[in-house]
Amino acid sequence: MSINRTNFLASVIVLVASSGVSANCFRIDGSTNPAPSSNTYLEPGMGNRVAWTGSTDSTGYVSGVSVPNTINLNSSAFQPDGTILASGIQTIYAATGNILDPESVLFRCQPGDENSLYEYFSTNGDDARRGMIEIGTAAGLGEGIYRTEAQDIGLRITNLTTMQTLSRYYKGRQLTGLDKDSQGWTLVKAKNFSTQFKVDYIKVAGSIGHTGDFHYYIAPSGYLTFVGPGIPSNYTEGSDAAAKYLGHFAYWPASLANGWGIKVRRAATCAVTNVTPTVTFPPISVEELESGGVRQVPIDIRFDCQTGAPASTGLIKFVSGTSLNQTAMGILVQPANAAAAQAEGLATGGGCNICFPMVMV
Repeated sequence: MSINRTNFLASVIVLVASSGVSANCFRIDGSTNPAPSSNTYLEPGMGNRVAWTGSTDSTGYVSGVSVPNTINLNSSAFQPDGTILASGIQTIYAATGNILDPESVLFRCQPGDENSLYEYFSTNGDDARRGMIEIGTAAGLGEGIYRTEAQDIGLRITNLTTMQTLSRYYKGRQLTGLDKDSQGWTLVKAKNFSTQFKVDYIKVAGSIGHTGDFHYYIAPSGYLTFVGPGIPSNYTEGSDAAAKYLGHFAYWPASLANGWGIKVRRAATCAVTNVTPTVTFPPISVEELESGGVRQVPIDIRFDCQTGAPASTGLIKFVSGTSLNQTAMGILVQPANAAAAQAEGLATGGGCNICFPMVMV
């Protein structure tokens, strides 16, 4: 969201101060609790008073928190359009610059306001690489996938409370189940908002953006907002977030899908094309095992590797190994099976719980 935050905060102060009796909801912030006669008083035992920043550009990170630090991007042969490259669940409790908990009180509203309190959510509609340009429809992948900073990568954010995909046009939900204090005031807590959002980075070949290896720049791709009497806002259901964002950032509870710290890599690799689906080992007795007996069954694994042109064109050269931009292959043993083998004393040395000789074709 590209606005002058100093001027915005000043305008908010003027707006709230001049609105008189219509200013029925008040932002709760800071650790000091005022007198019971204050509009921002928080009754002991009715929730937690915390300092919270709002939806600034430096909040709402998902890198290393809900999605991997690195997204591996490859050719359409290996990753066709629609492939989910990285995915995770973001909670709003860590999306506002300070760690919140479900009982954190963000707003206090006067009696009678409980049916006029809403949350709204949208993409970052005024940013061409974070929620302005929808690219999923043209690619045949459906609505709700937006251009990112990286070429060939789109982003989709889903509200897991409403199961709606975010777009640059606001969607809203009335807040319900709100607590009240002994004075009859309504307390809007973190738990009353949609608390979880699914973040998907999706392959969309041909989308405009940076190429090569790079880090995402800092800024959110979506927002969760609050609307109530006296709270600065100029949007309703269906309003365009590219032009309507009054209340940002101080009165908005969460930034969403801030990709800062995510690194995109474009390195040649391998793809498994076929594998023996089920391997059954013949029975073996305890006596045979104790005397060194073994059972062997062949496993067939076939894969294609981008070891040269044209498969590797535009990618970092293929290298086998476990270091940066290298490719390695292994067989994953389910944790429960590995634990059972260890319990029976069937593990081997050298850090291998259950080892398989493997012929690569």
